[in-house]
Amino acid sequence: MRRWPPLILVTFAVLAIPSAFAATKTVDVTRAGFTPTKVTVDFGDTVTWTNKDPYPHNVTSTAGEFKSGDIAPDAKWQFQATRAGRFPYTCTLHPGMNGMLIVEP
Repeated sequence: MRRWPPLILVTFAVLAIPSAFAATKTVDVTRAGFTPTKVTVDFGDTVTWTNKDPYPHNVTSTAGEFKSGDIAPDAKWQFQATRAGRFPYTCTLHPGMNGMLIVEP
């Protein structure tokens, strides 16, 4: 049986902790808007957008950080926050729809 040095085991344990505490936040896409319009998550968390309208929408970062493609009615799209910052987004099919994703370190 191979014995791992303590440093490797400690490093593995520290790297595994963030995923153990990752959370999922949800945004409803409804009535041609995002609810809530501002979502704050921690690094490593996942955000799920659910299209509750009878027509497609998308979630597109205005800075190019993420792009969902069209989300059909009753469909979902997820994004895992892997970079801290403020990320404004819009639905390019309906430019009046805007939101903000804030990722804290």
